Amino acid sequence: MRLRPGPLVEASAVFAVSWLLALGYLVFADMSFIVGLNDAITVAILFMMPAFSVWAIGGWIFKELKPTSRFYMNLASTAAVAVGVYLLFTATLQETTGLTEAQRQSQSQYFLIIGIVFAFSCFIGSAVTYFLILQRDATIRKRPLATKATPKPKSKR
Repeated sequence: MRLRPGPLVEASAVFAVSWLLALGYLVFADMSFIVGLNDAITVAILFMMPAFSVWAIGGWIFKELKPTSRFYMNLASTAAVAVGVYLLFTATLQETTGLTEAQRQSQSQYFLIIGIVFAFSCFIGSAVTYFLILQRDATIRKRPLATKATPKPKSKR
């Protein structure tokens, strides 16, 4: 498939591929489609939505670089979002009242597993996006919009 490279196209493609990978893994790991789907939605809401914004902004900043450099930017921002969101939620769990220590540990492990699934699926999704879906030599350039030349006269039939 040939997509015109752009920051939002790249971020959307990484999001789509990585979410499908996360869904497949979580359904397989939980052996239940409903539980796997709920976990994949959690990955999308808690991790991939903030990561999409970071990918799009980073792609816009580094749009003049080669796809390999944008791939590395995507990996770095994915790792930063994974660690940042995990730390945010574990800090929130520590301040939450009404939870036992066992419940805090369970939720912390759940966020860790979800964060790891997010990171690995995004790493694979980035590789698939930048090296298979998009053109290899594609750099983002400003191109003029396609305009029609002189219109052909209509036949009188």
